Amino acid sequence: MNKVFCKVSTVLLVIIIMAGNIIGLNFNTVKADTVLTSPLISIVGYQIKTNVATNDGISFRTVCKAPDKGSIIAVDGKNYTVVDLGTIYVKDPNRSGKHSNNVLSKSYTLLDSVPCTEYGIEDQAFKYIGKSMYKNTYLTFGYIATENGIIEKKDGYTSYVRTLTNMDSFVLNSLLVRAFVEAVDEEGNNVIIYGESASKTSVAHIASETYKKSAAPNKEGHEYLYDSILHTLPTSHPYYMGEPLEYGWAGVIS
Repeated sequence: MNKVFCKVSTVLLVIIIMAGNIIGLNFNTVKADTVLTSPLISIVGYQIKTNVATNDGISFRTVCKAPDKGSIIAVDGKNYTVVDLGTIYVKDPNRSGKHSNNVLSKSYTLLDSVPCTEYGIEDQAFKYIGKSMYKNTYLTFGYIATENGIIEKKDGYTSYVRTLTNMDSFVLNSLLVRAFVEAVDEEGNNVIIYGESASKTSVAHIASETYKKSAAPNKEGHEYLYDSILHTLPTSHPYYMGEPLEYGWAGVIS
């Protein structure tokens, strides 16, 4: 697991804006008064690497958006100052390609508010672990965006990314993804504020969307998605492709 959740990669990726597959968290098993959420914190889309010259294996990242550091977020009538921006990744045991078969509930996107270093977990790319374990194993990890992960600042918001590299053995696994920020309240207490929604996806899902839309930056990247991911899936998998598609076959790339 630790080799999968690695530091931010600087390779060029191609973006896929995912409008669907957003799940609400209204039925979270954690008491509502213990969770702070804001619509100002959200997932914008996903990107998958097609630069085969790097040694990071199959990699993809999530693009998130939140108020700039130092901004004030009001939640339930109380003001919080944003300190850092983050992304939560949850590896679900489900490998069927059907998100309806996910094993983990939506509550697994919540973090233990105590940073890992206070538990003696050092030298990890992630700062937080999940509030819940599955079969005595942590499958939820919270990552803080680095300066290299900041891609845009505009109108009081920051767009940022967090990359997962060497995902070859987890191409089939469903992933739950959620944006969050670290903040402090008016009394100086550290808190975590979550985006109101989490997203269900997978590396195979993102590769399929990229490939079918001819959204890779070049023909070589398009072929990489087929040869290295989609054609290697089990033939019964919903994203398996048995025949290649011509690059640009869909006409105008949107």
